[in-house]
Amino acid sequence: MAVAAADREIAAEQEKLMAEISRMEAQIQAAREKLAGLDQRRQDRVAAIDADLAARRAKLDADLEVAARYADTPMQDIAELAADIEIYRRSYAQAPQ
Repeated sequence: MAVAAADREIAAEQEKLMAEISRMEAQIQAAREKLAGLDQRRQDRVAAIDADLAARRAKLDADLEVAARYADTPMQDIAELAADIEIYRRSYAQAPQ
């Protein structure tokens, strides 16, 4: 009887340990899959960052082209235009609403 009790105790402990091992193996597998997914997430993020950088670079290049066209243009006196705007603004402010 004592031997049978010891056998049952050992069998229960073995079963418990096997279940723990199975659970841990499942956790390891899940961690490996997550780890593999991290590489893909990084690649996706890098691709998005690169695309954003390319778009910003293209916009900057376009802005620089526009600026280059006006870089050698002589400055114009806008005092007369500013005076006309001020007259219009004053007359609009005084007009009945």
